[in-house]
Amino acid sequence: MSDLLIIIPVRGGSKRLPGKHTRLLAGRNLLERTQDAIGEADLGAPVLLTTDDEEIAGRGRALGWQAPFLRPAALAGDSAPTLPVLLHALDWWRRDSGRDPELVLLLQTTSPMRSADMLRAAVALLARRDEADAVVGVRRLGLGANRIFPLDAGGFLTPLAPSESAAPLFVPNGTLYLIRSVSLRRHGTLFPPATLPLEMDSVASVDVDTEADWRLAQALLSGQAAPPPR
Repeated sequence: MSDLLIIIPVRGGSKRLPGKHTRLLAGRNLLERTQDAIGEADLGAPVLLTTDDEEIAGRGRALGWQAPFLRPAALAGDSAPTLPVLLHALDWWRRDSGRDPELVLLLQTTSPMRSADMLRAAVALLARRDEADAVVGVRRLGLGANRIFPLDAGGFLTPLAPSESAAPLFVPNGTLYLIRSVSLRRHGTLFPPATLPLEMDSVASVDVDTEADWRLAQALLSGQAAPPPR
C-alpha cells in the first residue's frame, strides 16, 4: 500500500441543510457513513479531519480520526473553496510529521452512497498508472458534446462541438479525489494535467446538499437495508 493520507473537510455551518453532518440518515450520520466506507476499504491510512466546529471534531475523534486543530475563520465561510482547506490540512501534516504523504485522498462526507470498493478501486487505478497524477470520481452525462447547446452572446443556442462529435462527457460527483501530493503542490488543483476518471452510476453519485438530496439518499439507503422479498 502506498503512503496515503485521507483528509476529510467538514464545515460546521450549512445554510441549505442545517446540521446535515450529524443528522441521522437511515440510522447513521454522514460522518459515520464515511468512516464505514473507510473502515471496510481497509486502506491502512490515517484520517485527518479539518473542521471549524468543536462538536464535529469530537465526533471525528470518536470515529478514530485525527482532529488536532480547528480550521481558521478565513477557511470556514460559505464561499471558502476546497483547495486552500485541503492545503492548510496538508501543511499541518507536513509540519507535524516532517514530510508529505505520497498520496492524498479527499473524501467529502456528503457522499453517503460511496462504497469501500470505490476507494480501493481509486487507489488501485492510480497505482497501475505511474504517468497519472490523480483519480477523480465522476458520473457520465449520457450526452456527447454535440448534444449540448450553450447560449451565444445574442442569446441563441450554439453547438458546443461539431455534430459528428460523440465523445462522452463526465462531471465530478464529489465522491473522491485521489492525488499525488507532489502534483497537488505543483499544480495547485485537484485536477492536474493527467487526471483519470473513476466512473460511478447515478446512485453512487448522490451528493447530499439539499433536503431533496437527503430524501433521495434516505429512500435509497432504506431500500438497501430492506430484507429481500421471499
